[in-house]
Amino acid sequence: MLSTVEMAKRQWSLQVGRCPECDSSGLVVDRDRGEVVCSECGLVIEDMMPDQRSEWREFALEEENAKSRTVRAS
Repeated sequence: MLSTVEMAKRQWSLQVGRCPECDSSGLVVDRDRGEVVCSECGLVIEDMMPDQRSEWREFALEEENAKSRTVRAS
């Protein structure tokens, strides 16, 4: 379990885009794994990020409208 100080340090590093361990600016976002990782030292800065992608794929406007949970204004 991370301490409050360590969590704050990681949040700050995400805001400024630098690794809290090696100060590298090479942060990589892996959306499939839900992680932000430093490309230099390998530190996992953030994990378990929510998946922001659609739950399904749309191929045509009709399909998108049929699967939509809300009505899109015209």
